[in-house]
Amino acid sequence: MSLEKKISEEQWMLPFVEKTRVSAEKMGFVCKIYPTSKSGASSKDASEALGVDATYIIKTLYLKDQSDNKLAVILSGNDRLNTSLLKEVWLQKFPSIALKKLNFVDTEDLERDLGYKAGGVPCIAFALKNIPTFVDTAVYNLDLVIGSGGTAFHAMEFNPKQLIYVTNYFLSNVSASIYGR
Repeated sequence: MSLEKKISEEQWMLPFVEKTRVSAEKMGFVCKIYPTSKSGASSKDASEALGVDATYIIKTLYLKDQSDNKLAVILSGNDRLNTSLLKEVWLQKFPSIALKKLNFVDTEDLERDLGYKAGGVPCIAFALKNIPTFVDTAVYNLDLVIGSGGTAFHAMEFNPKQLIYVTNYFLSNVSASIYGR
């Protein structure tokens, strides 16, 4: 691949990364954003690209129910969502709205709602749009995590406690480990 072609392919990413950097700065969210050599669109990809255990990679799920109530969940890359626990926690926070069937928000709606492409949504994007977001306790208990920095080829490294104290997300136990621990 020619250098010229590589540069032009990377140019489209810069506004997303800059938007993430500026948003983080405005909200007082301390992070380090840097490019990666490979896509980190999935937890496994990010773990391999960065040489970091998937425990420290966060994944952000954007969901909706049958009434189009939207919410986000932030989990460790080694964990999966326990929807029963999420529904219980949701009812504690929003007693008048019962979640029934949950599905992922489709790519088109994700991009329209959040202004980022799938695989590149930074965890702070939900705070900017006032979307209820639940952070799993396994993420909160870590000292450092890595998530998307605005594109699948940019990482954002930060202390996850900011997800509660800066973004005002909800701390919740909503995961089930894929390793059964």
